[in-house]
Amino acid sequence: MRPHNALRPLQVATHTRPHLPSSSPSPWLHQTRSSTAHGPATIPVRLLKHLDTYGKQGSIVPIPAGQMRNKFFPARLATYLSPTERKSVLSAPHPPERDTLFSRYAFHMRERAAAKQARKALVEEAQDKLVEKLIIAEVAPDRAIGLLQALLPAHLDFPRAPVDAVPDAPASANVPATAAASSSGPIPIYGSVSAGDVVAVVKAAVVHNEEAARIPLTSRDVRFLGVAGGDDLKHLKHLGEYDVEISVRGAGEVVRRVVRVVPRAVVVEA
Repeated sequence: MRPHNALRPLQVATHTRPHLPSSSPSPWLHQTRSSTAHGPATIPVRLLKHLDTYGKQGSIVPIPAGQMRNKFFPARLATYLSPTERKSVLSAPHPPERDTLFSRYAFHMRERAAAKQARKALVEEAQDKLVEKLIIAEVAPDRAIGLLQALLPAHLDFPRAPVDAVPDAPASANVPATAAASSSGPIPIYGSVSAGDVVAVVKAAVVHNEEAARIPLTSRDVRFLGVAGGDDLKHLKHLGEYDVEISVRGAGEVVRRVVRVVPRAVVVEA
């Protein structure tokens, strides 16, 4: 017989969890989120910049709502759509997708190539219009010769200072240039009279005629005849009278006039 005050074994109370069928997972072990309860996994947004593997600026792509809220929107990489835009995108037959193959470098290279091609096309178009305008405005060659024959004076005078001129000597534009030559030979001048100078005088003489003013003349269309003693076909360097030939490309005839290089007074400062 055991004594009344003998120690008894310690009994610990235990609590058991309710038994759950094996087919249903334990709510204490698993936590699930429903996209219908907490919103969709991704939302359509508009990119504000070119982003690799996402798309170019302005594209509408799906982005996780958390990333949009914490990263893309604060960094101004993307912006939310308006309710109307979002409704239109979600009701479209094909949802928006990321362009995972998009590369900013390749995009910029394509943009540069397209811009270069566009500039080239504009230049070619401008050149075509200019050529067309010149063709329309250009005077027929034979008609140009007739206008020059009628409008140009017989003599084209060019005052130049002779190298051995006396200071303050009066100008002798009305004196024949051949009289300026001394027995020692042609008198040299300061500078020269060039074919370009003749073209300028010719254009000034016909500028008041609308049709003649459109005649295309360059220094290549002017040639001095019978030159010698340091002069050439494009430059006169002495006083005297010279025959000049003015041609128009495409014409069968030329215009001949006399160029007079006459002495001009030389003023010497005190």
